[in-house]
Amino acid sequence: MSELVKLEIKNFPGGRLIGKAARCVVGTDEITMAQLWEECEKDDTFTQLENMKELVLEDARVNWLGCFDETAEDFVCFSGVLMQPGTQVPEGLAFFDLAPTHMAIAHVRGPIKGNMIHADGGEVAIFALAKEGLQIDQKKGYMMELYNKERFLQPKQEGAEMVILEYCFPLIDA
Repeated sequence: MSELVKLEIKNFPGGRLIGKAARCVVGTDEITMAQLWEECEKDDTFTQLENMKELVLEDARVNWLGCFDETAEDFVCFSGVLMQPGTQVPEGLAFFDLAPTHMAIAHVRGPIKGNMIHADGGEVAIFALAKEGLQIDQKKGYMMELYNKERFLQPKQEGAEMVILEYCFPLIDA
């Protein structure tokens, strides 16, 4: 069972997500976020982008899910690194520009078993936002998962059973 560790609201300055993207179809396993992530690890996409240190906005790897609405049967999943706006995109990679917005970031601690991470983490995050009266801006049509090096990637590599994943949602301005 996952649990909320911290909920914060930040003014997200905008950025450019660079990495690999795929269109995922709900209810099929044509391509999954896990497969896209594995591809980025195997071909050193993450390492290539993380080595551009002066341009990295967050010391984290990102899964981004977007371009969806409640009636769609597909959405875009994107694995990569969040970079400064306007960052040059290396050949062969995709990008998505994110506009400045108020962002809710829910830090959720939960179990990790193999590649199964936080089966209920997204629900915990969404419940925490609702409990605080925060509304996700559905018109922006995305959410992000931040895999922070210190709170997620290093503990995972060291064999930790519990890690912290950060769920990020654009908010409707109050």
